[in-house]
Amino acid sequence: WRYEVLMAEDGYDALLWSGPGEEDGALARTWLRTKANSIAGGSNEMQFNMLGKSALGLPSKPSLRATGGETVDLDPEHRQIRETVQAMLGDAREQAYVRAVRGTKRRHSADLWQSFAAAGLTGLLVPEHYGGSGLGHAEAAIVMQELGRMMIPLPFLSTSVVAATALINGGSEAQKQQLLPAIADGSTLYALAVDEASKHGSTIGLRATARGEGFVLDGGKTFVADGGICDRLIVAAASDGGTGISLFILASDAPGVTIARRHLIDERDAADIRFDNVAVSRADLLGEAGK
Repeated sequence: WRYEVLMAEDGYDALLWSGPGEEDGALARTWLRTKANSIAGGSNEMQFNMLGKSALGLPSKPSLRATGGETVDLDPEHRQIRETVQAMLGDAREQAYVRAVRGTKRRHSADLWQSFAAAGLTGLLVPEHYGGSGLGHAEAAIVMQELGRMMIPLPFLSTSVVAATALINGGSEAQKQQLLPAIADGSTLYALAVDEASKHGSTIGLRATARGEGFVLDGGKTFVADGGICDRLIVAAASDGGTGISLFILASDAPGVTIARRHLIDERDAADIRFDNVAVSRADLLGEAGK
């Protein structure tokens, strides 16, 4: 009750009051929990977010329903991107897209993906001199938002965002010239192979052992998003001696690579992948070894 009195007296500044008791502090968590429990509906985390915003004097955003789905103010260029993607995905939705690709080998429409390529979306992040649109992650986030809103499975995140970003930031000039144009035109799909257990972890068990002029990869990855449909893999491997993590780019059908596809409830593609004595060269390194 004392927090109620303090709030009535000093408003939200009362939350910064510090008293003599051990439970008194900068944030009156007990009081916040009590207030959270009094809010009908919503998760505890959402309730705390509401109270925290109110306590800090932050404005509340209007609901998605009231704003037509916008969570940020868009400038005309961003609005045009959103409207273009909405139109393309709306057509796919009307044609029962998700139902049509269910159970197919690629788990997405090749025609829709090529429409994305023709609109410059598959190469959204790829610099113009490599055949892309030369835009940024803000524009990619708009595309991702619309894909999520429509629940349309496409390899946009794994290829156009993750792989493109990795190559742009870590690739050699030769790798960029060879690989980025194929991302921009939608002809090559990628998957990032990192996780090795059901939970995300920082330990990488897949080993990259130096041999001759290159390396040999041994180990496994699990729940590789788009791992069953990709043309190339970006693989995280522990360097020889365990001194760091290296990234390698290799073909998904390279000798020694075994892909076991998983069936996910949302129809997206994922796979468990084994690497048994897979030979890669130093030219396949993305960035420096162990870094």
